[in-house]
Amino acid sequence: MAREKLNRRGFFRITAGVLFAGFLGLWGKIVNKEIEYTKHNIIRLPFDKSRKITFTGDFIIVNDKDNLNVYSSHCTHLGCVIKNIENGKFVCPCHGSEYSLSGKPLKGPAVKPLKKYDFELDKAHGKIVVKG
Repeated sequence: MAREKLNRRGFFRITAGVLFAGFLGLWGKIVNKEIEYTKHNIIRLPFDKSRKITFTGDFIIVNDKDNLNVYSSHCTHLGCVIKNIENGKFVCPCHGSEYSLSGKPLKGPAVKPLKKYDFELDKAHGKIVVKG
């Protein structure tokens, strides 16, 4: 059996194939974990109807004139946690992105709106039930 000498082009093809296959395997695991996480994730958040804005962990609750919404507190630029409001806008502490109270980006570098969650209001227990 004759052994052929591996040239540079062949080496790069094999290396690229191995890296691509590894990436696909890793991507599949990430996607499956995310699907599993969102199927079973139900989160109960405290709800104080007298507060207009509530920051609680990964969520921002906005109660604007009885129009209730729940947003992710993670900036859509790089995922920094938004914990404060300035001049009626959510402000990311990392790079200064600003969002309206409806989650729309007003100032970059973020260009996507904050993720909005579906939820149910449990009036009997004073909780918001977020279904991830």
